[in-house]
Amino acid sequence: MNKPKIAIFIDQLVLGGVQKDATEEVRMLRKLGFDAQLIALMRQGFKPEFKRIVKDISYEFLSDRYPKLLGRSFKFPIFSFFSTLHLLSPFLAPFFVKKGEWDIIVGHGTTTCLTTLSLKKTRSIPYVAVIHDPMEYILKQVYKETLLKAFFGILSPLLFVIEKAIIGNARSVMVVSRIHAPFIKKTYQIEPTILTAGANPLKKLPSRRQNFLLSVSRWEIGKNPLLLLKILENTPNTSLKIAGSWTRNEDLLWFKKQIKKLNLQKRVKIISPVSDKELSRLYSQALAWVHPNFEAFGVGGLEAAAHGCPIIIPKGSGVTEIFEDQKDGIFPKKATLSDFLPAVKTLLANPTKATQMGKSAYNKAKNHSWKNHTKKLISIINESHLLLQKTIIALETGHSSESYLAGGDKLLEKMAYYFKDSLKIKVIVPAIGTKHWEESKLKNVELLILKRTIFDNNPSPTWVFFAYLARIWYSFWKLRRAKNVGILYSSTNVLPDVAPAFFFKLTHPKTIWVARVHHLITSPQKRPGRLMVNLVSYGMQFISRLMIKSQSDLTIALNNQLAKTLTKQGFQKDRITVLGAGIDYQKIEKVKVGKNKKYDAIFVGRIHPSKGIYDLVEIWKIVASQRPEAHAIIVGEGAPQEKAKLISKIKKAGISNNLKIAGYLSDKKLIASLKSSMIFVFCDHEAGWGLAIGEAMAAGLPVVGYNLDIFGDVYKQGYNLVPLGDTKHFAKKVIHLLDNQNDYLKLKRDALSQARRLSWQQTSLKFQQIVTKLI
Repeated sequence: MNKPKIAIFIDQLVLGGVQKDATEEVRMLRKLGFDAQLIALMRQGFKPEFKRIVKDISYEFLSDRYPKLLGRSFKFPIFSFFSTLHLLSPFLAPFFVKKGEWDIIVGHGTTTCLTTLSLKKTRSIPYVAVIHDPMEYILKQVYKETLLKAFFGILSPLLFVIEKAIIGNARSVMVVSRIHAPFIKKTYQIEPTILTAGANPLKKLPSRRQNFLLSVSRWEIGKNPLLLLKILENTPNTSLKIAGSWTRNEDLLWFKKQIKKLNLQKRVKIISPVSDKELSRLYSQALAWVHPNFEAFGVGGLEAAAHGCPIIIPKGSGVTEIFEDQKDGIFPKKATLSDFLPAVKTLLANPTKATQMGKSAYNKAKNHSWKNHTKKLISIINESHLLLQKTIIALETGHSSESYLAGGDKLLEKMAYYFKDSLKIKVIVPAIGTKHWEESKLKNVELLILKRTIFDNNPSPTWVFFAYLARIWYSFWKLRRAKNVGILYSSTNVLPDVAPAFFFKLTHPKTIWVARVHHLITSPQKRPGRLMVNLVSYGMQFISRLMIKSQSDLTIALNNQLAKTLTKQGFQKDRITVLGAGIDYQKIEKVKVGKNKKYDAIFVGRIHPSKGIYDLVEIWKIVASQRPEAHAIIVGEGAPQEKAKLISKIKKAGISNNLKIAGYLSDKKLIASLKSSMIFVFCDHEAGWGLAIGEAMAAGLPVVGYNLDIFGDVYKQGYNLVPLGDTKHFAKKVIHLLDNQNDYLKLKRDALSQARRLSWQQTSLKFQQIVTKLI
């Protein structure tokens, strides 16, 4: 694979932690043989003395490409850094950046990523986003005591939309510590990668240290430098060296006044600017590094530790995830004098302890060099870059009818809706199975359509069998003609999805084959339905299972119990993972229907004996005998002979007015029917995940079902269970819920609570992580 050309984007080239990360990344990338360049959005804030931080690296100001008038930037009032070019760059940059100028961009900071998002949309240059502080966090923490607080109600939702777009369009999302990871995961349903900053550890630690405290940062009043002076007031036998640049000259003048006011001029030395060489000397000499402000990371702490200097920083700051309190430094609870002063006095009173802490911190910091940091960054970039170079082909060929979809047929399409643009996929699908894909209008999905045969769209088991054989043949030749197949994904464990992948893997062993297993059918004698049909189905699945076990690189089981069963059947445990399905909870929640319920119960599924459809007739006959007004609806289709048999059984049971067949319904009508019902009846004799259950729960329906493995595995609450095949007990459970409002409402609340934890977005993310890891 050719090494990608990489641009590291920052907003301004000034002295600061973000800029330190970016410049060191470029420097190390170039040492490792990559064509890397630092791009600052604007020249504003750059001073001639800052040139030392970009020595020996390629850098450019994007604003220099703009016309002079547009290249100037003005800071907005109230904001400490936000300026006009932060807003204008997303609109200007596409006119001055060529398509393909870089293979990938690493964007540091959310405001910088506004421009990388724009370039991705207009110039097709992908990016990875490094979120140092989420926008919501900055708004609430930095500006809570300003006039902006009055506009939080407007700004907060606006920032959410912007940040969601930034994160959702990024190839990968990184944070510098665990601090903001839970917020991003909860808010945007994205699992970020943690990429801590780096340092340049000394080869040999100094033998002795001097009696002064050191504090290093990009300073402003909000960084709480006054606390340092208060500490100094209470520790008369030491001095303070405060190094780093100042965001605003007014803040520096204010700080100097405070020093004079407290008569500390002889004990405080301000070093601004400070060279890397001088900073390294300061770290090596200081008794302790003290930082008076909570930080998402705090790169100065890592740099100090890399020089054997113990650190004092508020507990919970990102850098404290690397080090141990009381062993590598001291981490006070809050950035207050009452918390910080004891920590400082402890080290001043015991220099030997300070030295020991410094050595301990140094040993840990050695693992966090800039080289290690950059190697991890490269692996993230390579994963993303590889996705563009590999063709992913999925097999979804098990469709038996054009008029309805089985739950397993929906899985890939639902996941693909949340795929990143970089994950492009080709789907081999029969002509009768294209409708749901065409309606989804997904840009990163290409359909490879199998031509129609005389066997298609006939649900008769014999015709389905011959349709499957034809699809195996045609799918294999589709694969043979495909170029650069990197990953094969068989979306179900039915034979026409598995066999083509198996034969292609035999002839192309370097291709990665990921096989989905939805569920295993029971023995032919135990399974409801015609014995001959069950024998053939069981035989085909047996063959599929052997093929997957012998050749697939990874098997994805739909639930935990299924994974255990496959392991017992000889599948390698380290080549099995579990990934379920999901639901569109918000979509279901938004559908509005009348308050009055039309149906007492609803069944959703294929009209087939294994779905317990004939059990439902017996169940509803008992319900109707005790509640003559009870009405239920069946949503689903099946083979003509099965549908005719069902109608006959309903008529024979005398419940034609109580149990109606609605046939196949569109998603919108299905949701409306669910919301117009009281109870969801799940009569299946076998299931891998039970997609219909999740959708029913999201519609607020408690479930009555047979005691299958998915209950307690996939679903933890919101249901009442009965033994498999016990139709009398099943009917009693239904009647009880219809007659007891309190029990019904409790189960309904449990069902809704369960449904909120199910997400296609999360499932899709996990699938993408599986794919990138395999590549």
